[in-house]
Amino acid sequence: MSIRHKIAATLFISVFVLTLLMNVLGQFLNYREFRQHIRGDAETSVRLAIGQANRWFADNMTAANLLGFQAEKFAETEAAGILEEALMSAADQIGLSSVYLGMDDGRFAAREPEADITAANFKESEWFREAKKQRKLFFISPTASKRDGKYFLTFGAPIFGAQRLFVKGAVGFDVPLADLKNAVGGIFVSEVGGVEVFPIKEGRYVIFVRPQQMSEVELTLFKDRIQEGLPEAGTRIPIHKNQYLLIHEPIPGTPLVIFYPISIAELAHPLIKRALVVTGITTLGLFIVFQLVLMLMGRFVNRIQLLK
Repeated sequence: MSIRHKIAATLFISVFVLTLLMNVLGQFLNYREFRQHIRGDAETSVRLAIGQANRWFADNMTAANLLGFQAEKFAETEAAGILEEALMSAADQIGLSSVYLGMDDGRFAAREPEADITAANFKESEWFREAKKQRKLFFISPTASKRDGKYFLTFGAPIFGAQRLFVKGAVGFDVPLADLKNAVGGIFVSEVGGVEVFPIKEGRYVIFVRPQQMSEVELTLFKDRIQEGLPEAGTRIPIHKNQYLLIHEPIPGTPLVIFYPISIAELAHPLIKRALVVTGITTLGLFIVFQLVLMLMGRFVNRIQLLK
């Protein structure tokens, strides 16, 4: 190799390595800033989801109040079939598919309850006991349906006697947690692959917003990892072959926690792509500069040789 080729190659390699190091450093700083930005967006999304969840709870409590108000009107009658007909009519007006009503005197009416509630056992059911105990609108913690194993919430209201001095019955309805999942699943910063609900310790339940890229293996490992308790929000933990940034927050006044993991690889992907593009452009530019340097050095050396 001639001297001019050696000089040009050394210059090319030096500039290329320097440019690559600067580019990597710049992308690292961008990554840290980008990660903080994404975390801020994720925390905002969780707060918005909690707002949506609170509205969802308020809407269902309003429905329970309306159902209870309607129930008080027709609970006085003892004519056969009137209780059932009136309950179904009220449920249809509010748009409820799973609804039931029980009275202290043993009368019971129901349509497709998720729980195993019958005329023989309704007084032992939690919704009936809560109505007698709380004397106000209420909801029951998530329960797994015996039909399909999916979780649902029970909302209810007490039916008061004369002058609202005592509770003589209760009315309730079941709402699949899928409805809540649909309410909160569409407002997150990245594409959501689904929303899972499962219990953790201390009687709490996780509404797990699953990233689209998360595999079934990672989902199972996540469930096992947080079964005994939630890591601190903002923690990074390794799951299978990936790392996740954890964002979670409880829905006030409920046993529910919205849990939103963000894949670190997903965060880094656009920055890696950008780094490759910048490096490719830089390499092309250096190649052009290298050719120009060779051409100029060739002319310079030729003139020196002529002079010699």
